[in-house]
Amino acid sequence: MSRYYFHLRQGTELHADEEGAELPDLAAARAEALNGLRSLLGEAMRFGDDVKIEALIIADEEGQQLAAIPVIAALPPSLLERIQSKPADAEATRLEECRQRAVECRELADNASNYDDKRE
Repeated sequence: MSRYYFHLRQGTELHADEEGAELPDLAAARAEALNGLRSLLGEAMRFGDDVKIEALIIADEEGQQLAAIPVIAALPPSLLERIQSKPADAEATRLEECRQRAVECRELADNASNYDDKRE
């Protein structure tokens, strides 16, 4: 068994885990890290708090970083999929709406009977 430390990274700050945990391997440490992140997110959501932590850093007894687990990795896959797909879908929809408006404006300009109508 090895001791793993779970530091919280918030911007340029690192909040050090002074105790750590004895775990059989890095895979177990990753699982523990994900569970810890899920707990943090759950508590923050329950109380309506903002989550400013970006990642949980797994380090060994010598202080060497072994892995970094981003907070987003703790989200359920279905929620993560919705979050990641919305901006692209919304942007594509907005772009298509703009294109359609441009086509309509060109048609109006082409069909205008005099110069003053074309300026409006």
